[in-house]
Parts: sequence; C-alpha cells; structure tokens
Amino acid sequence: MSGLSDYQRDRLLDHMLGAIADVADVTLYAALCKTVPTADLTGTTIDEADYTGYARVAITSNQTNWPAAVNGVMANGVEIAFPTCTGGDHTVLAVAFCTAATLGNMIFWATIPTTPIYSGDVPNFAVGDLDITLS
Repeated sequence: MSGLSDYQRDRLLDHMLGAIADVADVTLYAALCKTVPTADLTGTTIDEADYTGYARVAITSNQTNWPAAVNGVMANGVEIAFPTCTGGDHTVLAVAFCTAATLGNMIFWATIPTTPIYSGDVPNFAVGDLDITLS
C-alpha cells in the first residue's frame, strides 16, 4: 500500500486546476519508518528509524532513478541503500519520501514487508523492489 500526504494531495490539486504553477521536486529523501505513516504526517512527524548511523537517502528525480510508470505502478530504477546500522536494532514497516534530508514535507509513503534491522545490516531496496502506486 502507498499513499499521498495531505501536503502533496493539495499541491497536485492546486497544480492540476491552475491555482499554482508547480514543478517536480529535484531531490526526494527516502526515510525508513517504524510505523506506517498517515496522510496528515510530515517529514517532521513521521516515526522514523533512528538507529546509530541512520540517515535519509537522497534520490534525484529523473528517469534513471524512477523509470516511467507502467499500468499505474512506478518502481525504483536503482538500488536505494541506507547507511549501515551500527547499533540500536529496529523494525521498519514503511518508507516515506520527503522534501528534505531532515524535517521537511512528506510527499508519499509505501508500506514494505516487516523488516528487522540489526547492527551490521545495510537496509536497501534492490532495483525494482519498491513499487509506488496512486489510488
């Protein structure tokens, strides 16, 4: 399951109906989440992983990193690898995409299989493993 944040929903409506001119975010930041986000959350209020060594991952918005959607599904075109966990085990349930390396606005999120992260692990999404849909 994936979903749009309230922020992005309003932004899309404003853009589609002419209230604002808008362009795609040049860079989005992937964030691992310990709980599944809801539409009203932001990049500041998501329940984000905080293991030792953790940081959001910057992903440039382009056709290499995000090839064109097919039948309403877009998958990552490159591996998305997070920093190595060096302490503080976690279980993550979702990935959120935000407008900043810290804080910022959440654009959308996607649930992932329950994933435990232990010291020494490098959480990642292989090419094509992360499917994004809109409904």
